Amino acid sequence: MPTVPPEDQKTAIQAWLNERWQNAQCPVCGTVGWTASDVLQIPAYGFTWQSEIRVTPVSSVMCIECGYTMFFNAIRAGIIDPADEGLASDA
Repeated sequence: MPTVPPEDQKTAIQAWLNERWQNAQCPVCGTVGWTASDVLQIPAYGFTWQSEIRVTPVSSVMCIECGYTMFFNAIRAGIIDPADEGLASDA
């Protein structure tokens, strides 16, 4: 599975969510409206500046009303190829 080009990542995560998310209601305010981000990189815990930095790629999904935000793993969503260098092995 190739990595989705950056310009198509928001569309790809939204399509992935639309297929799987049964009740898209915000757990905080009850709104059913979300916006997805580009893929972000979260550094793995415990790295030092002298070591290689491993990252977990995620896409944030934010409620358009209250700002409640959740993260979805971009590898599991099929947005990022797990063979990409620098990714956390347990992503």
